[in-house]
Amino acid sequence: MISKFHIKHIEDLHKIKSDDEDVWSKEQFHSYAMSSSGSMSYIYSLNMEVLGYLMSQVVLDEIHIHDIVVSKKFRNKGIGTTMIRYLIESAKRVNKNKICLEVNARNTIAKKLYNKMGFMESGIRNKYYNNVDNAILMDLQI
Repeated sequence: MISKFHIKHIEDLHKIKSDDEDVWSKEQFHSYAMSSSGSMSYIYSLNMEVLGYLMSQVVLDEIHIHDIVVSKKFRNKGIGTTMIRYLIESAKRVNKNKICLEVNARNTIAKKLYNKMGFMESGIRNKYYNNVDNAILMDLQI
């Protein structure tokens, strides 16, 4: 089940994200929870357990995905796809015409997901991640 991200989810999200290379602090999650302005952020849960999340924000006529993570033991089960589809439908309901994101050039699994969902490469940010890895910019026209 997908629901809106709320401050009560911070501990669960921090635990999921701690398995990731790019760890967010609890303060970063808290700033998302407190910033209702333009936030389109969601959690995916099953039987009261948070299995993944998607953090995004409305910027003018588009939506920018800041982070999407699924708990390691629940990956490759369609949760990421489901969350992106949910965001696409939500974007249509509020008349947004584009979803954009950055993905680490070395993250082949994420790039495969985004390509499957129809995202197209639109640019590169050199040495974006830790001043080492490039970021691939990707857009989805809605």
